[in-house]
Amino acid sequence: MRGFLRSSLLAALLILPGADQANAQAVLVAIRSNETVSLRIINWVTTHDCESQLVSVDGVEVLEGPSDIKVEFRPRKVLATSAYCSKEVDGGEVVAIAKEIKQRFEASLVFRVLLTSKTGPAQITQSYRLLLFP
Repeated sequence: MRGFLRSSLLAALLILPGADQANAQAVLVAIRSNETVSLRIINWVTTHDCESQLVSVDGVEVLEGPSDIKVEFRPRKVLATSAYCSKEVDGGEVVAIAKEIKQRFEASLVFRVLLTSKTGPAQITQSYRLLLFP
């Protein structure tokens, strides 16, 4: 009976929405006044031949964040390390640009990158904990 209960609990934890996110933590980023910081590299490649599947990046939508920070996508060739590729592919980076910060504070930043791949529309959501400094 104990084995059945343990197995049932494990199965329930594996299928509950968000159960795997309970221990996820936002990435910590420090940024100073008038500074630009790279947050994330964006690319979309196949794992078997490292061919880019990215058609376009359609925008970056900030869902939560301080008004002192602007988030934008900058297109460029990037090394597709997530697929263990050794060549550069079309992609880019998401950057945070700080305006003038008058005093130190902390804030959450949540954004999603809207993109189109060869298989259709997609999005990548990311969250950060920002430490902002003058």
